[in-house]
Amino acid sequence: MIAIPTFKCGIVDIDDTAAAHVRAMRNPESDNQRILVVASSMSFRQIAKILRKEFAPQGSFVYLLIKKFVH
Repeated sequence: MIAIPTFKCGIVDIDDTAAAHVRAMRNPESDNQRILVVASSMSFRQIAKILRKEFAPQGSFVYLLIKKFVH
């Protein structure tokens, strides 16, 4: 049975990620630091809906939540 986890993950645009990399490289205070870039968070179900809308017309199928994971 196909299922999608019910948790969310951070989402960020690739242009924002690239800009963060450039800023970090130019800022000596960021040396040896970890930089976290997140614009929002989305559930896997939300991501699947976006992917389905984008790729279904091309013949791809993105599965949506069928059964929740049981703890």
